[in-house]
Amino acid sequence: SPVALDFTPSATSSLRTGGLSTFPAIIANRGTNFFGGSVQATTYRGAADPSASTKWWAGWTKYLAN
Repeated sequence: SPVALDFTPSATSSLRTGGLSTFPAIIANRGTNFFGGSVQATTYRGAADPSASTKWWAGWTKYLAN
């Protein structure tokens, strides 16, 4: 049966802070020149905004319990 997983860091997790507001030139340039976009500054670390009410992975991912 499907399992509901939530990758949101806990309220006390250090991942909720420590994001970067500016990036070294080499990282910013790689984002622009290699990937064709930019690197977005965040206040958190990781791919999931811990304060977002809607999770970007919700609705299209599925995990099955073994």
